[in-house]
Amino acid sequence: MQEFISDYISPGRTGRAIHFSMMLLVIALLTTCKKEEVATKEYPRLNTLEVTEISETGATFNAEVISGDLSQIKKCGFVWSLGNDPNLENSDVTIIGGKIENGSFRDQVSNSMIKDQNYFVRPFIVTDKYTVYGKVLSFKSLGCKAPSIKDFYPKQGNDLDTISIIGDNFSSFNMNNTVFLDDQNVKVIQSEKTKLKIVLPANDRTGNFRIRIIVANLETESADLLKIKGVTIFSVEPKRGLIGKSIISITGEQFSLENDKNILTINGIRIELLTVTETKITFRLPLNTPPGDNKFIISVNNKNSEYKGVFESVSPWTKNMELPIQTNGYNSAFTLNGKMYVQYRHSFNENNFFEYNPSTNQLLFLARYPGMMQNRGVGFVLNGKGYVGAGVFYSSYSGLAEFHTYDPVTNTWTKVGGLPDYSNGGPIGAIAFSVQNKAYLFGGFAQNYYATKGLDYYVYDPILDHWSLLGNMKKLINYDEWSKAAGFMIDDNIYLSSGSARNYFYNYSSYKKTWMFDIANGQWTQLADFPVDREDAVGFSINGKGYIGIGSYNGTVKSDFYEYDPINDTWTRIADLPTKGSIGSVAVVIGGKAYILANDNKEIWEFDPLKQ
Repeated sequence: MQEFISDYISPGRTGRAIHFSMMLLVIALLTTCKKEEVATKEYPRLNTLEVTEISETGATFNAEVISGDLSQIKKCGFVWSLGNDPNLENSDVTIIGGKIENGSFRDQVSNSMIKDQNYFVRPFIVTDKYTVYGKVLSFKSLGCKAPSIKDFYPKQGNDLDTISIIGDNFSSFNMNNTVFLDDQNVKVIQSEKTKLKIVLPANDRTGNFRIRIIVANLETESADLLKIKGVTIFSVEPKRGLIGKSIISITGEQFSLENDKNILTINGIRIELLTVTETKITFRLPLNTPPGDNKFIISVNNKNSEYKGVFESVSPWTKNMELPIQTNGYNSAFTLNGKMYVQYRHSFNENNFFEYNPSTNQLLFLARYPGMMQNRGVGFVLNGKGYVGAGVFYSSYSGLAEFHTYDPVTNTWTKVGGLPDYSNGGPIGAIAFSVQNKAYLFGGFAQNYYATKGLDYYVYDPILDHWSLLGNMKKLINYDEWSKAAGFMIDDNIYLSSGSARNYFYNYSSYKKTWMFDIANGQWTQLADFPVDREDAVGFSINGKGYIGIGSYNGTVKSDFYEYDPINDTWTRIADLPTKGSIGSVAVVIGGKAYILANDNKEIWEFDPLKQ
């Protein structure tokens, strides 16, 4: 550890008692003489000479060694600053070397002196054991040479990389060099007269920047541009992907090896990454990706890169039309002759009925449903005619047991037999299917919450025009009521899932179990649970697979959809319906495609399973 010694001694205070002061002075002189006698043998001593050759391009600093062994000196030089105590820690420094001829040394300094400013300077020498300073002198600067940049390397970098700048007339004190990349100040970490080192900032800026340096109010800039790379997307493969299915690869540079620092979005939707290297990212196209052309943006450490090419997200969903009317929810629907028929409540006291033709994408308004003003009813088809019934009378919220049949040839409605044993009203939120020229109705909740009715299931014979009670599901599901469920048919078997269940004490909870009803033997089989809590969803089946989706839970509408595989007894989430979600919707299947009236959005969507 070196000892720092200064030959500059500050004057002491004068005392009132002369004799006492004289005694102290004598003691001090004797002590100083003894120390000097010893110190002369241990380290050289310096004398600061006047500053000469002061001009607009610099000044010459001068010093002499007045005692000591010159061979001890390892290096010498000068320190100068605007403060009155310049040293190697807080000042500009010029180093001459260790060889001193004729006991003196000087240096012509051309850097880091502001014009018309008073500076303080003093020499220093360094030995193995000591750093010795001379006394401080002041002088007025007339200026210095401007800094210059000859080169820098590397020519490109990223956040927190170090860049070396080669040039001349820089300050050797970090704080006296102001360095910019265009207009952004950067940190200087090492300074010499001919070399600076800077650290690139960590921010969102990328591109080409000119280095600009200011020393002593004089400025210079680089001829070449420094490239700050940041994250960059080069390519995306493939250029077309199936929503929820396809694995996509993005190649580029400067991806982070820390997965969570790579924020990749498609049209603002954050993507969960599968694998990450510095040059490649893979991911599965998210289920909620909007269909059509999309753009990718990746952000790493606040630096962004956007893929400029075209990427097409292929969805099984297509919006066919927006309805010109508001259907007010919980409609009933069926399909006949390649067309979709929807009974809906148009206003507080009016039922309406329309036909949707997917081949022409047109609506046709037909004879109004003649029954009570109905919500939450069911629809099905038998022998070329449509049936609508059950549900709730909207104005009083009374359950309905009545049914009507629609003849598409004559565009007329006819009342048919209603549900038995519902003198106080029919099931609300039930679900119905037609199989082998008969209709089956399940669940719902009865008016006044009659527990037994909420789990009854019935069969309708159109020849006899009669509903018969088949059974009750209370022992099966261990609840008193099951309503707002969704379902579908596969191979003449009926599948029910999701919805809401109520116990004896009128406490409702989500019901996620899935049951299959085998019509041939009247047996129930429990299957894999539905993956999420859901009420008022829609269901349908295509090509031996079942589908349930949208609806709501806990007051929030949903847009997700799930596919059921009866062979493996598994549910798999598929591409979301690309709209805000809907409750009270209906779905039918025509020609291997499903058509959904998303009631809340007044939209008709087409689902094609071949596009997933």
